[in-house]
Amino acid sequence: MEARFVDDPHWQELMWFHEYFHGDTGQGLGADHQTGWTALVTRLIEQLPSK
Repeated sequence: MEARFVDDPHWQELMWFHEYFHGDTGQGLGADHQTGWTALVTRLIEQLPSK
C-alpha cells in the first residue's frame, strides 16, 4: 500500500472499493482502490427508489 494512503490524514476516512468481490462472502479481492467505477455504481444504487 502506498505511504500516502497510510500516513496522510486526508485519506484515513475513505472507504476502500475493490476491483472484484468474492461471490459468496462479498470479500473484496483484486485491486483495492477502485474508486472510479465502483464509486459511480454505489452512487447510482443510492439513487434508486427504496421499496
